[in-house]
Amino acid sequence: MTTEARARNITIVSDIGQVLTGAGVDIFREVYRERKHELGVLKYSIRDDQVGLERAFSRLNPLPNAQEGVRKLREGYQFGGYYTVRPETAKQVGINWLKEHNFPEPENIHVCKDHKDKVRKILDDFILNPDYPDNYVALIDDNADSLLKAAGKLVEDNPQLRSATEKLILIGFGGKSKEVQSGGVHIATGIRTFSLASWEEQDFSALQENIDTLFALGK
Repeated sequence: MTTEARARNITIVSDIGQVLTGAGVDIFREVYRERKHELGVLKYSIRDDQVGLERAFSRLNPLPNAQEGVRKLREGYQFGGYYTVRPETAKQVGINWLKEHNFPEPENIHVCKDHKDKVRKILDDFILNPDYPDNYVALIDDNADSLLKAAGKLVEDNPQLRSATEKLILIGFGGKSKEVQSGGVHIATGIRTFSLASWEEQDFSALQENIDTLFALGK
């Protein structure tokens, strides 16, 4: 880790979902079908079913090297916790899963209503917050395209937020984003973008090098 990166007050935050678990979507769909059949209902939402949520999380396993990757981020940068789109009722389930699989700071979960709310909370907590002067935030998320769209809407509604979104770095996880390019800049918001294909050492090291290089050059 370079001294430039440390001096620039970079805070790293992460989604949970497919960033840490990978197969989450398939498992949630599986539990959705099971619970809908068990309850004998036509309309069902796993978001509102504590039994379904607990069952789904019990089947989730961390991606290879995910715990170690988060630990290294926490050691090398400031760590701001986990920002995730889910109902408030699922917060404790998420905490329990993070604890079970030995992720750092398992109780540091921030629940968001949607992608727009996630971007706004991160801006408010770390960039617009006077307790974090000259702070930059890097968010690791597998829904990068949706987040860029949400950030664009925020800036469109409130152009003064542009100076804040320019201090946000979006790291698209899993390589499925169409909008994210490593070292790219989102035109509407000024958000810097990078990719993280996996938590494997070569991918993780490349991301750290890219971020350090960005700040060594003065961003």
